Amino acid sequence: MLRNPCLFPHFVFDAHRFSKFDGNTFVSFVDEPFTARDIWDVQSQLPPGAKPLAFILYADKTKLSSFGTAKGYPVYARLANLPTKIQNGRGTGGGYVVGWLPIVNDEKLHSGKPSWVNFKNTVWHKSFSRILSSLASKSKTGQWFMCLDGIERWFFLSRCVMALTWGLMSLWPCPDCLVSRDDLWDTSRSYRRRTSKESQALVNAARVKETFEEREELLKEQALRLIENALWAVKFTCVHRALFVRSYSHLTILTFLR
Repeated sequence: MLRNPCLFPHFVFDAHRFSKFDGNTFVSFVDEPFTARDIWDVQSQLPPGAKPLAFILYADKTKLSSFGTAKGYPVYARLANLPTKIQNGRGTGGGYVVGWLPIVNDEKLHSGKPSWVNFKNTVWHKSFSRILSSLASKSKTGQWFMCLDGIERWFFLSRCVMALTWGLMSLWPCPDCLVSRDDLWDTSRSYRRRTSKESQALVNAARVKETFEEREELLKEQALRLIENALWAVKFTCVHRALFVRSYSHLTILTFLR
């Protein structure tokens, strides 16, 4: 894509910040992915001259036949360095299928049990980590690439994720902040945001507990499960900041809350 003569003129390699005057002060706004604060923050952490190459990933179960008997779980990728009108188009520069996730069918004997839910989540994350493997390594060291204009650029792969999570029966159902289920109605208050670093530390702390009950009690503090999140492997990306809702048709669990 970086050598495609139709797409290359539309690539934006540096984060942008836009603001408008509301009569009293300048207020920042976002109209494209590369104008978001997260991409700005990522580029601020990169070595001088390095560029962020941001991927938008999402997964969605779908029916592969008109009868609904054949189902698939494709993973799609888009580049956030391109304008939205190109990303969302059906032609060149739009979404690409980059992998498939397994669908684990429920078994009546185990369905609903915590061990079965953990098994399904582990299968999902182990599979997704295979898709992310090349992305994760390039997010740490970067990669030099000769673009169409003859300029060699040092790209660091980063990631933002589109998702709609479910789990309203969870004690802490929000994947972005630590708001309890009973307080979801109160939009006048601010709540502490989740971070990948904190979630990972909590899971690691739970692993050293001696009993199942002790592990569960600790994980319940943030409604997590004793599973290594595949998305933690990508540097410069906080899973919880990267999540956002695209539409109600995309029912994707990326943090696997209770």
